[in-house]
Amino acid sequence: MPVVSSSVPATRSTLQAMPDVPVMYKSTRMDIHDGSPLTHVLGKYPADREQIIEVSFENYNVKPWPWCKIKHIRQGYQAACDYHLAGYVSLPINVENNDRDLDPEKGNLGRMNTWLFEQLAKGDTRSDADLVGAWLEKEFGMPAPGAVVDALLDGDRLASEGIQWGRGIHNRRPFGSLHDAKIYWMFDGFIQPDFPYAIANPTREFLEGIIRMKHDAYDSACTHLAKLEAARVVTHPKLYEELHAGYTEFAAFILLVRDWSSYLLMQYGIERRVFAADRQTLGRMSRYAETFIRNLMRLKDTQAGKLAAGKLVFPDPFPLT
Repeated sequence: MPVVSSSVPATRSTLQAMPDVPVMYKSTRMDIHDGSPLTHVLGKYPADREQIIEVSFENYNVKPWPWCKIKHIRQGYQAACDYHLAGYVSLPINVENNDRDLDPEKGNLGRMNTWLFEQLAKGDTRSDADLVGAWLEKEFGMPAPGAVVDALLDGDRLASEGIQWGRGIHNRRPFGSLHDAKIYWMFDGFIQPDFPYAIANPTREFLEGIIRMKHDAYDSACTHLAKLEAARVVTHPKLYEELHAGYTEFAAFILLVRDWSSYLLMQYGIERRVFAADRQTLGRMSRYAETFIRNLMRLKDTQAGKLAAGKLVFPDPFPLT
């Protein structure tokens, strides 16, 4: 790419003589991740232009739970290397936290992501677990037990499978109507190789698999909490307090999304005649809705409950015409 020297003013004729080269393009609307990997096809946007830079926005502390993004950072950085992109930009954005303090070194455990990216960019060959463990020891002055590292590393998976639809497919309206869900399945799903086709023509096994994924994610979050509690005596008190409180909210929000998503998927299955509209099936669908309401009332004063209530969009705002 030709570069105009900063010491020489760039005249109109100079710029017109330069080749038409994009400064920055992303291959997809989303970051490189499991659901939208960079490929030779997706690596061009528009179709005749090569992506040259991957930009990843690492949001700190937006969620009321810890957010370790080393897998995401590693995927984007590795894709930039594998596809010979000009660079990989990881932008640490500290929002809605610390009284508008924009210092990424402050805040909750999500502040580890800046240091993790720095190590990867330096060529650090340690594993994800070793890197996270090293940051925790540096930050808290003592080694962290494996239960702490495991809980942080598994958070990204649990968020994808418990809160989103899995494989990087966003759940834009987690507590909206079935109408909303279908719109966003197609809108977010088009970038996936198979999801929109599978959800448009679902099988019982496919819908049951998503419901089971939600329940498994909640069970995993509870298992992590139990292991954290068992390791409390060998965990730095401040680390334990922050991680346990955050993971408790995390598990609670997964629980709420689990129940509402299961209700929507049952409703959708009945609509598509994948599930029979019999008493047993309708009763199961109703129990998911009843469980959601009961849990929301129990959690209404928690961060997870307030977050869920703020996202609740029901009944369907669209007219039934």
